Amino acid sequence: MPRTLSKRKQKENYHMGRPVNPKFFGNVNTNSIIVSTWTNGDTGANVGFIVKQRSDDRFVTSTSMNTPTSCNLVNGVANITAPGMASIKVFPYGADGAVITPASLTVASVKLVGAKIGQDAFGAPTAGSGYSVNDVLTVVGGTFSTSAQITVNSVSATGGINTFTVSRAGSYSVVPNPDVDAPVTGGTGLGAEFTLSLGINAITIGTAGAGYSNVRVAFGPTGEFGVDATATATTGNLGNIASVTINSAGSGYLTVPTVAVIDTALGAHEHVARLSSKRVHTIEGNVYRWYPAGYPIVSGQANLDTK
Repeated sequence: MPRTLSKRKQKENYHMGRPVNPKFFGNVNTNSIIVSTWTNGDTGANVGFIVKQRSDDRFVTSTSMNTPTSCNLVNGVANITAPGMASIKVFPYGADGAVITPASLTVASVKLVGAKIGQDAFGAPTAGSGYSVNDVLTVVGGTFSTSAQITVNSVSATGGINTFTVSRAGSYSVVPNPDVDAPVTGGTGLGAEFTLSLGINAITIGTAGAGYSNVRVAFGPTGEFGVDATATATTGNLGNIASVTINSAGSGYLTVPTVAVIDTALGAHEHVARLSSKRVHTIEGNVYRWYPAGYPIVSGQANLDTK
C-alpha cells in the first residue's frame, strides 16, 4: 500500500514546487547559484552560496567563513540589513551584464497619515475624558524634527474623543513604539491614546551610483493591512540617481522602512522573488527558465549569478 504524505508535508511540497537541483549547492565555482547573503557571524552581506532549499523564497545560505543561516529573499542588495536576509540576481537572455554601481537610498523620515482611537487591555476604547472640541493634541514618543498633532472634532458627554483629524503629520526618524498605542498631551482632558498609521515623509540619496537606465524604487514591507509607498527616481547623464519623488506616502508602516533602487531595463539584472528547479520568478514580474552562470542561454532563459 503506497505511503500517504501528511497534509503538512503535502503543503510544503506544493509551496516549494520542485526543489532546486542539489548538484549546484555547496560550492562557489562558476556552476554555483551565488547569492548575496548575511549569515550569522558576518558583520554585513557577503557573497555566499545556498546550502539547502526550504521553500521557493527561503534558503539556508552560508559564506566561506561563517555559520549557515536560514535566509529569506528580499528586494535587492540594499535591503540586506541584518542576518537572515539574502538576495539573488538574474541575468536574462539579451542582458549585456553591464556593471551597475549600486546606489543607496534612505527613508529619512515618516509621517502620520492616519490614526484611530486605541484600545486598552480589555478591548475598551482609550478615548480619554474631559476633552473639548478643537483641542489640539500632540503625539508623545519617537524621534522627530516635528511632532504629529491631532485636533478633536467631537466629544462624548464625558469628554471622551469621538472624532478627530490629523492636523499635523509630523516628521519622524524613529517612530513611536509600534507595539503600544501612542499617548498624547495637550487639550483639556486626559487619557486618550491612538493607534498610529505612518507613511513615507522624505527620502535621501546616500550614494548616487551609476549605470542605471530604468529605475524602480522598492520599499520594505508595511504592517498588516498597510499600503506600500510608491516613488519615482530620475537618472543623470551617468545613469546615477539624480532625484527621487514620493508619489504616494503609503500607510501602515510600523518602523522606518528600507528602500532599494532596482534597474528593470533590458540588459540589466533583475532580482529573484522565487526560485525552483525549473523557473525563476523575478520581482520585476518576469519568469525565466534558469541555468547556472556561464551556461549558453536563449530567449526566455536566464543565468543566475551576482557579478
